[in-house]
Amino acid sequence: MQLEILLAHRYKSSTMCVVSYTMVAMVLGLVPCLIFSIINQESIDPFLIPIILYLVIAGLLATLFKLPEIVRPIDGLIMIAAMWIVAIFAGSVPFIISGMNIVDAIFESTSGITTTGSTIMTDISEQPSGILLWRSVTQWIGGIAIILIFMLIMPMVGFNGRELVGNETSGSGTSNFSIKLGDAAKQFILIYLSLTAVLVILLLILGMSFYEGLCLSLSTISTGGFMCKGDSVISYGVAIKIVVMAFMFLGGTNFYLHFKTIYKHRATDCIQNEEFRTMFLINMIGIVATILIACNSMLLETEHKLTEYVDVAFNVVSASTTTGFVASNYDNWVPGAIILLFVVMIIGGSTGSTSGGLKVGRLIVSLKYIHNSFKEMLHPKAIYDIRLNKTNVEPSTVSVSITIIILFFLTIITGTSVLMLLGIDFQQAIAMIVANLTTFGPSIDPFGAIGNYHDLEWFTKIFLSVVMWLGRLEILTGLILFTPGFWREYMRSRRAGS
Repeated sequence: MQLEILLAHRYKSSTMCVVSYTMVAMVLGLVPCLIFSIINQESIDPFLIPIILYLVIAGLLATLFKLPEIVRPIDGLIMIAAMWIVAIFAGSVPFIISGMNIVDAIFESTSGITTTGSTIMTDISEQPSGILLWRSVTQWIGGIAIILIFMLIMPMVGFNGRELVGNETSGSGTSNFSIKLGDAAKQFILIYLSLTAVLVILLLILGMSFYEGLCLSLSTISTGGFMCKGDSVISYGVAIKIVVMAFMFLGGTNFYLHFKTIYKHRATDCIQNEEFRTMFLINMIGIVATILIACNSMLLETEHKLTEYVDVAFNVVSASTTTGFVASNYDNWVPGAIILLFVVMIIGGSTGSTSGGLKVGRLIVSLKYIHNSFKEMLHPKAIYDIRLNKTNVEPSTVSVSITIIILFFLTIITGTSVLMLLGIDFQQAIAMIVANLTTFGPSIDPFGAIGNYHDLEWFTKIFLSVVMWLGRLEILTGLILFTPGFWREYMRSRRAGS
């Protein structure tokens, strides 16, 4: 009876509820890692202890708080920030218990939750199977969180136009928040689960072990890049690489298009979608151009030509979707090919996907804005609308797109300057910032395709963790949390709501 009374008088807090959901998600992710540890007779402490701890925290929060019917934009941003921070620190606990120092554990967890793929591990093949699976699980959890946030929550708080996201629950203001979020979340989670399951089955058919197939699938659909082998996917055959390449592209595609294909049986919408067509074209041009540059010395060879071309195509798609897998060591490519790889990395995948980068949709909108600016100079009295997928793009969406692009390059400049002050040379500094800001992960040698970030100083690792976090929050959302005006507005809204 007392519990029923307590539940009836719970406080309304979207932030605490999201923290509770995050704890539950982490527990669900820890369970398979615990099972693999038991099967392989490894220590279960890194998973059993967090499971008990997170269940207790989730239970207490669920007892004290409930989700409000109305969520204000300012609360939505706090909710998003809290979810990422809690997930990162919760994700680091198994690494710490397994013997990793705190800074390295936070770096690895941040890389996982933000689906970046940067790692400090030097001997991946020697790590316990449960820990390696946990790395992939953190990316899978981070991937579904990205989809739910940027397709459902961000449009509701006004930071993403529905023209870019394409979700019918977008732009719905703050009314019926919990109902809309709950229904839509189930649909997108099912799609995410289905794509993961299909990829696992295909990899098993192609001869991969269940453990490796599971790790690879979790990191592929989330466009994360962690793998339970030190050479990523280099040692696998052409068939496996082609299948993984296709699913990386699906992971980098707007998940609302997957929703319309599966639930509404409108597969033709993909072809009609301007962003999807542009993303496909960018990948095709990137693949052809990189093959011509990187494989110029291979054109007269015949024995391994197909394998080499597939490897180049794989690396381009991995960069375009900011996944972070590598099929060959691109550090051995000529500089022009490496630069091209970083260009497609900066462009990134589609909005509403698990990919990072600027996003193709924003690039389209910004280029159309520039084109209209030229036309307005010739015809000052004319009014030109920006249209995407036959829909007028709201001025606020255009403004946000351009702002994010500007902040993106300012962050690259600032981040590169900071790393240079920390003693890293210019080439490595800018490559590291771009790789981690776009959530791709691997940079250039010695932090490149088959390298790691282990030898960096602790403060450099913390700085790169912040860069990964900013890149995952698409910069604007992250930077606004550091402005005094945001917190003044937050305190004002709290007083008004009390």
